[in-house]
Amino acid sequence: MPIIKIISLYAESHLPKKGWLQACIMCEIITSNINHDKTLKIKNKTFEIQTYLCPHCQRKLSDVEFNDKYKSVVQNMTDNGDIFLTS
Repeated sequence: MPIIKIISLYAESHLPKKGWLQACIMCEIITSNINHDKTLKIKNKTFEIQTYLCPHCQRKLSDVEFNDKYKSVVQNMTDNGDIFLTS
C-alpha cells in the first residue's frame, strides 16, 4: 500500500502552522475549508496537494478567470519543490 503524504497550501498568517484553521490561498480569510487539488507522484512517493480555500473562493472556481488565477497560485507554490523535500 503506497504512503501518501499530504501537502497543505495556505497563505501566510499569524496562525500556527499545524492548526486546522489557516488563511485562504486566494483572499487570506481564515478558513477550515480544504479543497483537494491534485495528487502527484515524485520519485516513488505520492503527494496529495490540498489547499485551504474559503467557501466564497471555492464557489468562484467556476469562473474561468478566477480558476486560472487559482491554478497559477497553486503552481507557483508547488514549483519551488522544497515542500516535497520537507515532507
